[in-house]
Amino acid sequence: MSAPGVQVNVPVTVGEPRPRWCRTCKADTAVAVDVLALFPAGVARVATVAVCELCDDPEDPEAHRG
Repeated sequence: MSAPGVQVNVPVTVGEPRPRWCRTCKADTAVAVDVLALFPAGVARVATVAVCELCDDPEDPEAHRG
């Protein structure tokens, strides 16, 4: 039997986007945002998410060549 999980409902939002260096493209083609959560004790950064406008483009067939 597994232990019961803890459920925490907190508001989550993203911070301002900022440019980021893409290691694959070797250019400033990525954008990063911080994922922020509002806890009773204050705001906490949960994660930073970055995507590259070239590498992570799902509509670019060249990016998915093997």
